[in-house]
Amino acid sequence: MGGWDVNALAEDTEISFRLYRMGYYIKFIPQAVTWEQEPQKLKQWFKQRTRWVKGNLYVLKSNFKYAFDPHAGIMRLDVIYYALVYLLMFSSLIFSDIIFVIGILGLGHVTLGGFSSLLWEMAILLFVLNVAITLSVERNEFNLNNILLTFVMLFTYAKMWVLVVANGMIQGIRGCALSKRSCLGQDGTL
Repeated sequence: MGGWDVNALAEDTEISFRLYRMGYYIKFIPQAVTWEQEPQKLKQWFKQRTRWVKGNLYVLKSNFKYAFDPHAGIMRLDVIYYALVYLLMFSSLIFSDIIFVIGILGLGHVTLGGFSSLLWEMAILLFVLNVAITLSVERNEFNLNNILLTFVMLFTYAKMWVLVVANGMIQGIRGCALSKRSCLGQDGTL
């Protein structure tokens, strides 16, 4: 397949997109088990996740044109998914936190009545269901304790994720400003 883009820090994402462009599919094999070592310290975790964000944003930027290409096939869904996660979800979390702080400080009046409350509750439910589905495919992981931890995760991990994405975006922009070459995809486009 010709290797991968050496500027893509998220080579797994880049390779997946490259395989899709070549007409291959990636199949889920539930019997495949991988082990990874998580960073033991928050600083290491933050650095690792920032690197992943920078890599995924780079791959998203390099492949975004395929989101609108009817010939891109299944890859379109992955490109749209990454765009939603890194653009829509990120900005939604930022704006909801800003609105929350404005309300707490008394600088504005925010109400979550009616339909707005339903949307907020549905967003929480979708997050919990997403994690629950992931837990259900892992042996002995789908239990009440882990479901309750998911609610805690919504208000902790999601906030840390916003910081990681913001840091990754800032570092990516700085990297582009310092070296235009690192901002180019393999085909030479920004």
